[in-house]
Amino acid sequence: LWSGRDTDNAQRAAMRAIATKKDFRSLEDFGSLNLNVALRKLVSRDILDAPPRPSEAGEGWGEGYRFRVELVRRWVQERAA
Repeated sequence: LWSGRDTDNAQRAAMRAIATKKDFRSLEDFGSLNLNVALRKLVSRDILDAPPRPSEAGEGWGEGYRFRVELVRRWVQERAA
């Protein structure tokens, strides 16, 4: 999940941001395109659930995504600190 070949830095950054409830706009290392791709990959891998209507880039961008399994969210949150 974390260090496997299917997980890249953008996916790890997205998971960290969701687990710690940080605003995605604070992730300056990755452009919004990379984060959009990362979020789609994490949803397709059944790690995250997508919001019913994904918000557009801008105010609240990235809100509504959540971990499918709470234990995974806690694990990521502990490692993000």
